[in-house]
Amino acid sequence: MNEGDAVPAAGEPCAVVSDGRGDTCREYLKAALVQYEGQDVVLVGISRVAKSTTCFYLGYNGIKAANVPLVVGVPLFRELVQLDPRKAIGLRMNVTRLMAVRAARARHLNAAGTEAYMDKRQIADEVGQAHGLMQQQGWRSFDVSYMEPVPKS
Repeated sequence: MNEGDAVPAAGEPCAVVSDGRGDTCREYLKAALVQYEGQDVVLVGISRVAKSTTCFYLGYNGIKAANVPLVVGVPLFRELVQLDPRKAIGLRMNVTRLMAVRAARARHLNAAGTEAYMDKRQIADEVGQAHGLMQQQGWRSFDVSYMEPVPKS
């Protein structure tokens, strides 16, 4: 990625994709963001707010949806900032619920070293920064803290 491809915003939430080895796949995400203009919606939110599940549901119902995780400390890509704000939808979750979801995920994975991921203060900071970013960008957002699963027909 070239200098200037990202909007500098140190300490603010940002878009990032991990390849599972802890490496950031910035080029992959940049290429995906270019294609987001063809999507009906782009879901944004911090880790574990049900972006992927919601995308699967929307896709099953014929809506082209993509998702971008927001991570504190990495700048947003220009392509995401330049996306029509009517296409971006933020998913939010309250701190208590997000702590419970992350703790369940960590238990399921037997993940060691996840204390920061589940730390109440850090989660509160992530939640606050993500919500502020959604407002700043003019993205609609929804609190999904206690959304009920969609009943099967």
